[in-house]
Amino acid sequence: MTMLSTASQPKKGRRASMIPMGSTTNVRRGSFPVDQAVNNASSVELLMERENFKLQQIYNLFQYKSIYLYSAEAVKTLRENERLQARSDDIIVSGYLKSGTTWTQAIVQLILYDQMSPIRAWGMDNSDKWSPLHRVRKAVIDSRPSTRLIKSHVPRDLLPVSILETNCKIIYVYRNVKDVMVSLFYMSKGLWEYQHTSPHDNFEHFVEKFVTGQIVFGPYFQHLASFWPHRHDANILLISYESILKDPQAMIKKLAAFMGKPISSKRVAKIVQASSFEEMKKHDTTQNDDNTWKFLRHGKSGSWQSHFTPELLQKVEAWIQSNLEVEELCGFRFDD
Repeated sequence: MTMLSTASQPKKGRRASMIPMGSTTNVRRGSFPVDQAVNNASSVELLMERENFKLQQIYNLFQYKSIYLYSAEAVKTLRENERLQARSDDIIVSGYLKSGTTWTQAIVQLILYDQMSPIRAWGMDNSDKWSPLHRVRKAVIDSRPSTRLIKSHVPRDLLPVSILETNCKIIYVYRNVKDVMVSLFYMSKGLWEYQHTSPHDNFEHFVEKFVTGQIVFGPYFQHLASFWPHRHDANILLISYESILKDPQAMIKKLAAFMGKPISSKRVAKIVQASSFEEMKKHDTTQNDDNTWKFLRHGKSGSWQSHFTPELLQKVEAWIQSNLEVEELCGFRFDD
């Protein structure tokens, strides 16, 4: 585990098209960096040291391989789970933070067990059915009966090797990154574990940090680019948050079929109701000290439209477009 410091330089991503994490190379006032390879290593190192020094003055982030985490304990847990032995019937729900993983967890659990766990500050309760790789230790996951339900927020290449080799089922959910920014901003304001990791008093400052990749489980596009090329793999299903919103019946049927658990139209209708935002809020046990934050906040898409100024939106759109031009994301577009 390495806490971010002036002496620690993040490692490169999987492919040459992804820059070292948090690099501020080619940054000009009023512009955002693009995730691409940089040739001048000495200049990169100098800029990284300057940026990391500024970051260390305000925020505490902990480095795990090519991503950042919120605590030393999370790093320790992920390292331990590298040795996890996957089972062929394991089901993994994966996605970047605030992309719809908790909603997908709820649907998966309802399909399998016709019940829903309480929702904690990190998503579905992990004391029984669910095992987040960054929160639940290997011995506990090992002890759980099949079918094990595992949650992950790490890129595909940082999953335990046995998961990739066993070809157990992986459901990857993604969401319009502008809505991800908004949702994660509010989570950073309310969840004490994340308050020290990023700006949470000013949305524009938060966005500026988000696009550098120096954010919990960041960089964002490294995460997305690790899964998108595998969208046609038989054991991987990619779905979008927006697609569940638009047609929950169809997506529930698709998830059930992928899991090998075809269900009747009557059960589909029941799961649609049970996994609705209104019903899930009844299971939300979270709140902060002053009762101003809950894990389930909005449950809709497009809330970014009321948070971005025209100038900020222009910068973010340019950043998105530049990152979608990398080879790994060929053909990818966010849903509206």
